[in-house]
Amino acid sequence: MRLARETDGCDDFVVAADPLDEHRVNVFELWHSRRALHDFRNAGPDDGLTSLIVRARVREYEV
Repeated sequence: MRLARETDGCDDFVVAADPLDEHRVNVFELWHSRRALHDFRNAGPDDGLTSLIVRARVREYEV
């Protein structure tokens, strides 16, 4: 989270354990621009972290 928040264009980034499902983690990201988001995405995560992700559902909103 610290690395993301220190990245240019990141307005907010939170990773939190779900209070009702011990196997679920919620991620909230707020980026200044789509370019900043994609630049950050291209920088990681590494294979070790990626291998831990069993399932992901992504919702993207533009305001």
